[in-house]
Amino acid sequence: MPINKIWTKRLSNESFYKNSRGQAIPFLEIKKMTVIIGQNNSGKSRLIRKIFQSPSAETIIENIAASNEIKEIIEPVISEIRQYKPHTAGSVAPVENFLKETFTTTDEHKKRLDEYIDFHNKARQGNISYGEIRQQRANEVLSQGDREQFNVAHLVQHFEKPKSFYIPILRGMRPLTADGEIHLDVNSRRTVKDYFPEISDKNSIYTGHSLYELLKSHLLGKPEQRELIRKYEKRIGEVFFENLETTLIPEHNSDTVAVKIGHEEQFPIYNLGDGLQQVIIISSAAFLTETPSLFFIEEPEIGLHPGLLKRLIKFLIDETNHQFIVTTHSNHILELAEIDPNIIIHKCKKRAGADGTFVEIEKCGKDNDFLIEMGVHPSSVFLSNCTIWVEGITDRLYIKKFIEKYIQEQETKNDAPPAYIEDYHYSFVEYQGSTLTHWNFSGDHEKQSEQMKAAFTTASAFVIADGDIIGKGTRADDLSSQLGESVHILKCKETENLLPKKILVKTVRKLHESKKSPLKESIQIEDIENLDETLLQNSTLGIGHHIDVALGLQGKGQENERYFSDASGTISAKVNFCRSVIEVMDEVEWELSDEARTLCAKIFDHIAVNNPDYRDR
Repeated sequence: MPINKIWTKRLSNESFYKNSRGQAIPFLEIKKMTVIIGQNNSGKSRLIRKIFQSPSAETIIENIAASNEIKEIIEPVISEIRQYKPHTAGSVAPVENFLKETFTTTDEHKKRLDEYIDFHNKARQGNISYGEIRQQRANEVLSQGDREQFNVAHLVQHFEKPKSFYIPILRGMRPLTADGEIHLDVNSRRTVKDYFPEISDKNSIYTGHSLYELLKSHLLGKPEQRELIRKYEKRIGEVFFENLETTLIPEHNSDTVAVKIGHEEQFPIYNLGDGLQQVIIISSAAFLTETPSLFFIEEPEIGLHPGLLKRLIKFLIDETNHQFIVTTHSNHILELAEIDPNIIIHKCKKRAGADGTFVEIEKCGKDNDFLIEMGVHPSSVFLSNCTIWVEGITDRLYIKKFIEKYIQEQETKNDAPPAYIEDYHYSFVEYQGSTLTHWNFSGDHEKQSEQMKAAFTTASAFVIADGDIIGKGTRADDLSSQLGESVHILKCKETENLLPKKILVKTVRKLHESKKSPLKESIQIEDIENLDETLLQNSTLGIGHHIDVALGLQGKGQENERYFSDASGTISAKVNFCRSVIEVMDEVEWELSDEARTLCAKIFDHIAVNNPDYRDR
């Protein structure tokens, strides 16, 4: 029966490991494959070493299936006993306590089971008075309980810590001693000396060095041992060697295993690729150990191609009856967790607390943050590391020019941001107006919703929204709650309001010359100088309205005469106007407006957070 939770009192007595709420860890939830991730020196290796070397008496185990089975056996007996009222009322208490509690340690299970058996033994011997109870009926019930006692005691073994093996980073199948010397497992000896000086079973440290003797003893042993080797060779041939017949041979007068694959000549295993040697070390330890055990493995990905690593993990899950707790820096194992319910992930991260540094352990779901901590970025697979969401093409073109100018301004202050590359460090996404409400930007991806989940389609999002969404239902509040600091809602109606007056005036003059409108002759184009730049940046009306008002018209409105404005007050022919603005920006000197500068600073903060390896360059 698989263990559901495990911990050790050796760690419970320390304040080093805590959960995400800063509380002491009561247990570590585990499955068939438990993956521990975290940066270097995050505490993950120390965690699994402590659990590995913890004796049964100090190991906290929860086995839900065994607990339920024990209760199912005892429940009918207790149900019958409760119908009577023995004079010694306290004698029933141990049994009722057993049923009321979920025991999670070996010691507690043994104690409760002893109380239960002792109660029945006393009853069978007549040492407990039942008064008016029909003794014959009671004896029948107790006899039934006695018959089941063996099964209960048998089940309690599932709360003992299983046989455990540790596969360290130091591993390999080639002896490290010179010819003629005694072939010591130097890797194992070093591991024991450094980490497990008190351990009694040195054979529980598996480095691969002993594979030669293991193969020899099985091949020269009983028929079932030879059959186990044949099964192992067949499965690794199918899984790791492209369905080719594979044989492992402990050659006579040699100190290393030889391998034969398909029709190739037999060769020493050290001529096999390092990755496949790692596969054989780990898979042989698990497959050739028949008793259900716990395997603690340090970084199984060493030397492995990602595809081979996935096959190894699937092999361990599908082909063995063990449970595995592994540390890793590989995101490819994490990918399997999305599709295989046998895999669970925990993240270790060092935190600073009031009492000093501690390790936070947190169960991980579909959390992109832990990928960043592992150094995995979208750019690793040629995707941008973050995205800037804008309403449409004109917003994108304006903001790109704002970014160029912002960099120039910062350079004059000797405070230029890193030379981030578009479509590598960041990319733009156009969400097209009201369709922004179709997207969910929160981290709660388990919640069912009609919205599309942005995190699964684009990298970390920074959303820029026009000020006119304020007052449109709960849009602004929803974005703020989902994105926090990663949303910027303009104070003004739209991005065009951030354009500096100098650029607007020159653009309006330029477009006026080519305009074909009945109003053209009545327009005094010099009046465009009346445009109030400060008003623009805080106005809930579009710049089309403000330009027309400056030119002596009433501005927005379906019935009003309009020159640059549409009925809503925004600029008419937005894309054409935008392209003219861009041309003017390239022709004259200009400065960012205050609001545009604030927006650029927030954009660069977002890019920096999502490109931590680049921002210090």
